[in-house]
Amino acid sequence: MNMKIMIPPPAELADIMVERTTVLQRMRRCGLDLEWIKEFTLSQILVCCDNLDRRLNGKPVYIKAFQQEMIRDPAFIHCYEQILSCLPEEPPLSSNTLPAEYGRYYSSRSKQISERQALLNQFGNLLKQCREATEDIAAYPVDDLMETLRLDPRDTELMMVYLKHFAPLELTAELRESAVSHLRNCVDVPLSLSDEQRDLLLRPFAGTRTLFSSAPFEQVWSLLSANAFLMEIALLLHEKMWLRIWTYQIISHLLTTQLNTTAS
Repeated sequence: MNMKIMIPPPAELADIMVERTTVLQRMRRCGLDLEWIKEFTLSQILVCCDNLDRRLNGKPVYIKAFQQEMIRDPAFIHCYEQILSCLPEEPPLSSNTLPAEYGRYYSSRSKQISERQALLNQFGNLLKQCREATEDIAAYPVDDLMETLRLDPRDTELMMVYLKHFAPLELTAELRESAVSHLRNCVDVPLSLSDEQRDLLLRPFAGTRTLFSSAPFEQVWSLLSANAFLMEIALLLHEKMWLRIWTYQIISHLLTTQLNTTAS
């Protein structure tokens, strides 16, 4: 089957070429990756360029994930601007360092990474998680975002759950540390936690690996919520080390049995 390729009239083609060339020049001035012209419309890119000039005074954004989000969602630049205002100042540059916005390239050329760069890296990780979960990162308060970005880098995979369910709570520093520690102990914590499931993760016995790492979180929750006495026993025995370990081993065995029964 022969396919006809529609070629615009010369005058129209010239206009298209002039328009694309103008946009490409504007992208260069704003520091945008020219590859975005293959992914986004010219109008989307021009809106981003206008935002960069107006909101960031033309300061380039070197991390491509941030560029992409700014073009995709114009509201993101306000979120990015707020995050930048909360970051600590970058230490003076030396001959072997690059600005913080260079992302991963910075760490490969400098022995130490600044706190500002570390937080920017975490922001990039959190943005990726939000996009994968179809969550709008710009919809979250900047205070909650900054609190989440300050989590230990080892807890990167927990950031989305923490941001959505724990950052908005008025918790003491001790409870916040407990929440992160308890999330580490769990397996496959879903993003869509109920209030009851979230509260379970704040209870003292949720820090016991013997119980919460023995099965996916939903399975642990189903067993404990269906058997209130197990929840009470776990709470009462929290301070009794040897009894606690013994009890959690029993509960872990029940979970394993339940999983095997379900599988068969």
